Amino acid sequence: MDVDAEPENAQKIPKPHDVLWLHDGNVVLATDSLLFKVHNSVLSMQSSVFKDMFELPTIDGAQASTSGAGMAPELYEGLPLVKLVGDKGEDVAHLLRAVYERQYYSIDDDETPLEIIIALLLLSTKYDFKHIRRDVIAHVSKFYPMSLHEYDEFKEPETMFGEHAIESHFKLLKALHAADVDALLPPAYLACVEYVSDALYERASFLGLECFRNLVKGRFDLTYDLNDLMATVSGDLLDQAGVYKCQKEQKIRIHGLNGHVDVPDFRQVEGSAVVENCLDGLCAECKERVVELINEGRKQIWDKVPSYFVFKDDWDTFQAKLKSIISTKRGV
Repeated sequence: MDVDAEPENAQKIPKPHDVLWLHDGNVVLATDSLLFKVHNSVLSMQSSVFKDMFELPTIDGAQASTSGAGMAPELYEGLPLVKLVGDKGEDVAHLLRAVYERQYYSIDDDETPLEIIIALLLLSTKYDFKHIRRDVIAHVSKFYPMSLHEYDEFKEPETMFGEHAIESHFKLLKALHAADVDALLPPAYLACVEYVSDALYERASFLGLECFRNLVKGRFDLTYDLNDLMATVSGDLLDQAGVYKCQKEQKIRIHGLNGHVDVPDFRQVEGSAVVENCLDGLCAECKERVVELINEGRKQIWDKVPSYFVFKDDWDTFQAKLKSIISTKRGV
């Protein structure tokens, strides 16, 4: 028996952070594991939540708050102590370093670790650091096309923020939900459903019931409509394009359509790719008309993407929401 071992249920005592224990700080922030001695004026300039907190009347020499991040009536080494209830020490460290250190987070650095991105997103939302929230959302949005043209131009990376893309997409979807970033939820859902269904079910408990349910429903509805579009390629669509009446046609051969069905991926139903892979014997004019008709159907399905994930707004509304967030000015 190790008599020096700490009991499993022993409460850990928070320790001062190595970097964010500033000699002239005038307030101490306490988390589950770390303490931070910082300046209330710096936080108040950038966060409306901290500004309101520090302006509350004092009780026994310390200020008080009724929110989850409350100012307890106690001191630490003679300074007011603010307990950040429910926040992890390392997450708060990321937030405060982004506040104090100009180079700690850059919107142009796609190698920023995902844990930093998520911590900044969640805590900047919770404490209303508008400029940090704006920059992180703008950064994340680069990986989530908001129009079909952007989608076709976008090349999905193998890694995002230092992790495999599949892991990043699911973790970001959960974080975007928690941070109420509605503007990016449709493309974030779409990015997740493009993976095999097993990937969804393996992450069901991590995502939570609402998010998981929306993914399953969206994947089913999107796959159904894309399959329905592909089904027309061997019948109505060719007739509509005038293929069967064309005098220039050779023997028409349809093949390989099964490679473009049961996959909720708009890249698999792009008109020119379908014609190239699945239709032989068409003249140039008929090919052009078939490609155009497939892509018209593809665009109609794209326009319905938000509704697949139970959103009532259209793409234009979500684009306007994102633009509004990104144009947020610095300050409180």
